[in-house]
Amino acid sequence: MSVQIQFASVKPKKKKTLFNKICWIVIAIIIIINLIGLYFGNIFYKKVTTTSKSTHQYDKLKETFNEKRYERLYKRDISLDSKHGYTINGTYIRCDGDSKNTMILLHDLNGSRWSVMKYADIYLTKGFNVLIYDGKGHGESGSNGTTLGYYEKDDLDLMVDYISSRNKYGIIGVHGEGLGGFTALLHSALNKENKKVRFYIIDSAFNDAQAYLTLKANEEFNIKNPLLVKPLIFYANIVNFCKSRFILSKVTAMEPLKDISTPIFFIHGKNDPVIPSAMTESLYKAKKGNKQIYLSKSNKHAGSYNDSIEEYKKKIIEFVDANLK
Repeated sequence: MSVQIQFASVKPKKKKTLFNKICWIVIAIIIIINLIGLYFGNIFYKKVTTTSKSTHQYDKLKETFNEKRYERLYKRDISLDSKHGYTINGTYIRCDGDSKNTMILLHDLNGSRWSVMKYADIYLTKGFNVLIYDGKGHGESGSNGTTLGYYEKDDLDLMVDYISSRNKYGIIGVHGEGLGGFTALLHSALNKENKKVRFYIIDSAFNDAQAYLTLKANEEFNIKNPLLVKPLIFYANIVNFCKSRFILSKVTAMEPLKDISTPIFFIHGKNDPVIPSAMTESLYKAKKGNKQIYLSKSNKHAGSYNDSIEEYKKKIIEFVDANLK
């Protein structure tokens, strides 16, 4: 009895091999796209968050404020440790008299404590002490770069606690310019419970980080198409999250502002070429309760004070007086 064994021929699995190749090609394309996205996202992230560490602005800006009075008044340098791992340096200036009331002044992006000293004259004359400080990554303070108010709001809270612990029962006000104004708005949510800050003055602030990043994409790369702007911001968010553990574009003042009862005075130049005044108008509409708005004729960013000094002072004093009662 004979046994016959037949061997079936094995055909190459061409379809499976082709499918694998296509998968690897798709994966390679996705990796390449993401690497390109991260490359440009990182460039954009650095453009947006890199700050000036100039420590010699006093001599440059001393003509913008009453230097003789500043030199005469009692003052002390302060240095506080941020919970985010860097040091915040500033100057506390005591007004004439024995007032416990204090204004905290916050500068704009790439500014310093000295760039907001021009506002200090209003409050020193009004009988307020003044606290000015260099924000994160600016002047003599530590760290590099800004988080567009996310860490900075906690640093402002540190300053508020410093003042309230030393000047008990005194009134605290906050006046912020540009990024400093946005930081103050973010802080108003932290102030909702303890109400250590009596009022805020917000000059030339943007309304949320997403809108600000969209403006910067146009400014830095001349990109206006949303189909290009959104991916750029997406990858910048990834870079920021890896470094700071939060999503930059989700930092906003619009939603928290709806629940803030603390009085806020909004200021903006109608023809601001950097931050549109429409952003301040949207903030004003979102705020409930005690609020005021002043839209000046200035065509410079944060230029309302320099362009109309007397009118600016008058409106500030009226707002402060109304909220000291």
